[in-house]
Amino acid sequence: MDEQQVGLDESLRAIWQNHTGNTCLKLDVFVDAQDAHLRRFRGTAARMLEIGVLAGGSLQIWQKFLGDDATIVGLDIAPATARNAPDYKVHIGDQTDSVFLAEVAAESGPFDIVIDDGGHEMDQQITSFATLYPLLRDGGCYIVEDAFTSYWDEFGGGLGRAGTFMEFAKQRIDELDGDFHGAPTAFTRSTTSVHFYKGMVVFEKKPNEPPQYMISMDGELTHRPMNVGPGFADEDPSPTDDTTGGGPA
Repeated sequence: MDEQQVGLDESLRAIWQNHTGNTCLKLDVFVDAQDAHLRRFRGTAARMLEIGVLAGGSLQIWQKFLGDDATIVGLDIAPATARNAPDYKVHIGDQTDSVFLAEVAAESGPFDIVIDDGGHEMDQQITSFATLYPLLRDGGCYIVEDAFTSYWDEFGGGLGRAGTFMEFAKQRIDELDGDFHGAPTAFTRSTTSVHFYKGMVVFEKKPNEPPQYMISMDGELTHRPMNVGPGFADEDPSPTDDTTGGGPA
């Protein structure tokens, strides 16, 4: 859909700069990266869940960015936040309660986008991700803001400390590459990339099949599975004589 036709030509940064609604707070460094990851949802009937509502300004900004066809839903532990955002559905509850989170997804999802800007404690971020990411639609995007609290003692963090969200996210890199060490998981099969920004982690969810060679030869394109076991270093990715994608030539 042409963004000009639906009035979605402003960048997320410009929308922030021109916002006149409720107050909103976000690190400047997040804005351009979020624009890049979420721009594909503009002008669609995308469903977004934002954990952490405060004054409600962020819900308004996301509505402007995504467009009128999008559904923006909030979640917060403080009942007062629902009164700050009367134009939006705001679920009140604890983001460490996996049953509650699943109920939110069942009632207001399935979601295409989840942004965790909630309490920023380790169990909050990890429980929310472990519960909501598997329920995210294929093609969706999951964003954890303020991941720098993984380094702060008052949030249960510490540099290199086991059990922090950042250490959890680092482990997902090995899981993303599970095909290459013989231990693919559901996360491997459902995730195409994990992006680390300053203080923010972004997960792109999309079916991810075992790796294949893409071979271009004599004007034809063929595919064949990649050998990720013993002998990989000696493998010739060229197709067989009949180009059917058999074993090494």
